[in-house]
Amino acid sequence: AYTLRRTKPKIVLAVLLAHADQPVSTDRIMRELWGERPPQSAAANLYTYVCSIRRLLTLGRSTAKILTGAAGYVLNVEDDCLDALRYRRLAARGRAKVRDGDLRGGVALLGQAARLWRGSPLADLPSTPEVQQWVECLEEQHRSLLRDWTDARLRLGQNEELVGELRTGVAADPMCERLYLQLMLALYRSGRVAEALETFRDVRRLLAAE
Repeated sequence: AYTLRRTKPKIVLAVLLAHADQPVSTDRIMRELWGERPPQSAAANLYTYVCSIRRLLTLGRSTAKILTGAAGYVLNVEDDCLDALRYRRLAARGRAKVRDGDLRGGVALLGQAARLWRGSPLADLPSTPEVQQWVECLEEQHRSLLRDWTDARLRLGQNEELVGELRTGVAADPMCERLYLQLMLALYRSGRVAEALETFRDVRRLLAAE
C-alpha cells in the first residue's frame, strides 16, 4: 500500500486536516514546515508534498480531495472520513440528547464518540505549532466529553462500574476537581461512604498544598 513515509508531507496533511474544508495559505503551511526562513525551493517542495498526498488519496480511493485556489489549499472531506469530525458530530448529538432528557440515547452516542479515541493524536509527528495546537484542542475536547459522559452515566445510576475509571482519571489528571467530585459521588452512591470521605480529604490536602 502507498503511504506517506517522509515527515514533511505528513505535517502538510495534518495541517490540512486540522482545517478541513477551509483554505490554508501556502505561506502558513511553509512556516509550519520551515519556520520564518523557508528555503528557496519551499514552494516547489510544498507542491511535491501535496502531489504525494493526492496520490495517497487516489490510491486509497478516498472521497477526500485537495483543491488548489488563490488562497492556498483546501482539503475537502466528508464527516465520516475523518475521525475528528465524526467524533465532534457524535459528541454534539449525544449532548443534545442528554439536554433533552434522553439519558440512555445520550450516553450511547457519547460512548460511541469516546471509543473513537485511540491514544495521543499525531504522536508520530514533530510538535510543530499548528500540529501541537490541533492536538491540544482534540485532547481538551476529549477530556470534556469524558466528563460529560460520566455525568450522564452517574445520572443513570452506573456508579459502581465508574469507580475504577474515575480512579484512573484522577491519577492521570490530579488537579481536576470535577473528576474528584464524580468519584466521590460514585463511591457514595455505591455505599462506599468511608472511601468517599477519604477521597474528599485527599483532594482537600492536594488543593491546599498547590
